[in-house]
Amino acid sequence: MKNPPKELKRNGSFSSSAIAALCSKGRGNLSIENVGSPFTTYVEEKAFERALNRPLNTESNAKPLMWGKLVESVCFEEKLGINYKLVSKTRYAHEVYGDYWNGMPDTIDSESVGDIKCPWTMKSFCKLVKIINSENPAEALKKENPLYYWQLVSNAILCKKDKAILIVYVPFQEDLEMIREEARKEVDGKYAFINWSEDDELPYIVKDGKYTDVNIMEFEVPEEDKAFLEARVVMAIDELEKQLKLI
Repeated sequence: MKNPPKELKRNGSFSSSAIAALCSKGRGNLSIENVGSPFTTYVEEKAFERALNRPLNTESNAKPLMWGKLVESVCFEEKLGINYKLVSKTRYAHEVYGDYWNGMPDTIDSESVGDIKCPWTMKSFCKLVKIINSENPAEALKKENPLYYWQLVSNAILCKKDKAILIVYVPFQEDLEMIREEARKEVDGKYAFINWSEDDELPYIVKDGKYTDVNIMEFEVPEEDKAFLEARVVMAIDELEKQLKLI
């Protein structure tokens, strides 16, 4: 698998983290050609980025994003087994459409690709765990959280894996100090808010509750969903090129 061209990186390319927009459907006709407005908006944004040769939006340093970046690495280092390989700084490109389609999974093992989610709100954590504990978690994720579902499908395609893993992590309260220690290691202070925050201002669970800190679901990625997503990306590339001619 080759990485996408350096000058593109994520700019102007369809990324696994947002590719669910391409899977939206219009009302009525359910044919693959009948796309919804998120598809159209996403393609337009990527056409603008290509014309600008830069992202439309600057990188956000919002607390939920920064928390997720730091705690993801803590989860991997302290909570997951040696069978997982952390690859969250590597961007993978599609072997055919690599100039347009790429993604950054969090973990890879011999059979699967995975993403670690560290929710900022306890409600979002509870909803994800409810999905994981449901009778058919893959279908529940696809229905209730298509953003995460199609991200996993996309990364499975890019990394040529048949299985996908979703890892949802919120620390126990007693582990918050470990996370603060990791935050203090960053000399640029980007995680300083974690040390300033009281426990109740941060996500955590307690050991006398019903939840555990690490929650994992694994599923076989349906071939029909892989085919559907790839067909939608091909449509999106064609539309993007049409729009570029009008700019």
